[in-house]
Amino acid sequence: HRSNMGCTHSGGGGGSAFAPHSRLLSEDHSGYPGPSSSTSSVQGRPTLLGAVSKRHEVNANVDIACRGGSGSGTGKAPQAFGKCLSLPKQLRGKGSLEGAVSVARLRIKFCGMQSSSHHRAAATVYESECREFARRHPKVAAAYARLAGELHDADRLAAGAFLVGFSLGVADVNIDPVAVCKKMKGEDWPALEQAISNFVNHPAVVQCNGTFEPDNPEFMQEMATDFPSVQARSEAFLHGALQPLAEALTRPLKDLRRVGSEAHTPVSLAVLLQDICCADWSAGSERRVCDAFRIAEKAERKADLAALHFVLAAWRRQPRGAVQWHHIGQNLGIVCLALIGAC
Repeated sequence: HRSNMGCTHSGGGGGSAFAPHSRLLSEDHSGYPGPSSSTSSVQGRPTLLGAVSKRHEVNANVDIACRGGSGSGTGKAPQAFGKCLSLPKQLRGKGSLEGAVSVARLRIKFCGMQSSSHHRAAATVYESECREFARRHPKVAAAYARLAGELHDADRLAAGAFLVGFSLGVADVNIDPVAVCKKMKGEDWPALEQAISNFVNHPAVVQCNGTFEPDNPEFMQEMATDFPSVQARSEAFLHGALQPLAEALTRPLKDLRRVGSEAHTPVSLAVLLQDICCADWSAGSERRVCDAFRIAEKAERKADLAALHFVLAAWRRQPRGAVQWHHIGQNLGIVCLALIGAC
């Protein structure tokens, strides 16, 4: 993962950019409050920078009790995805978008069957990664520290960090946080923040500790408390959780086009995502939604830790600062890859 701050494609497969470091953040906070702490509304206003946990260093080789299914963590995207109705026709003749979708397909990798233990392990790993952010990504960390001192506007910083992370996750593009935050319009953030809150607290997302495993009888029994069928939860995920988020993303992402030409790719993919969510998913939605719950960042696939678990872990960190918003955006972008690559 390159750390240069211009609008450039990163060298890896969507390189990981995980949470804050004590050089930026010296406050002692309790960190991740646990799986049962999700709420149905936005929890307070964003702080300028994230919090650092004082927990003991976590062993990098987290022991996961249930690896399940394919378990190898190196699975590639299936070739027989099917079609998103007329979406492939929309791509034809639009060279840049068609090329971006082709690149997205190459980046899709899935981990094995998920369980509650993966959810807990991801939260623990996230705490460890928080302490390494400034060391692994010094330019990004320095940019957020500079912006915290210059902007004095937590909303603009949170919005910019989310969009920088989303661009990295969905399009493998690094965009200068300073340029993004200075171009951001603060009035766009409340609607986007509420759409993110709706997504991370939606029953279709958080049920079964953020897992979606139709072949697991235990999870199926729990799912029945809110959804009558797998198809019902799949449609709720697409239309109730993801579609409002995709719609809220469109306007602020379009502002990124003023930052540089490389910002056009995440904007185009976000617009395509909105079309995907609006499509009629009467058939095949279960497979694609399951893929969205299993897609993983390259560095986490060996441990079978899906990106969606890191979205929830970052959301539950309090106070939620720029680095957490960066991670939420990055991992949500990775989740969206599973649907974009299916077109």
